Amino acid sequence: MQDKPIAFVDVSLVPMDKEQVLRNRTVIVRQDTIDQIAETDKITVPRDAVKIDGRGKYLMPGLADMHTHTWGEADFILFIANGVTTIRNMSNASYTATLLLDDLDRLTLFERVEQMGLTRYELVENTRESG
Repeated sequence: MQDKPIAFVDVSLVPMDKEQVLRNRTVIVRQDTIDQIAETDKITVPRDAVKIDGRGKYLMPGLADMHTHTWGEADFILFIANGVTTIRNMSNASYTATLLLDDLDRLTLFERVEQMGLTRYELVENTRESG
């Protein structure tokens, strides 16, 4: 969790409640929660905030994919690169539950996914008998 607030300054905001783009907005995030959204010229950015210049960029909520079959870390990088921050893995391969990064640093897949920016990951095992 980030200790300092994060300010996305002067972004084009894509809300999910209407088909529109809100231009010239600043979004303040505190403790992983959106705290304020306002027109850039009508908001005061906290002095200690990490400022991200959003001019010419878009900001939108993360997308969710509720039926995936992921097999390795490269899959998660592709999800994040395409704006997907929540997935449900329908894979029945139990070896996807643990990913060994190297001999010194062993993290469970769930911890690694969190570090990569996915906010939620769920592994669904197929427990049906085959045949």
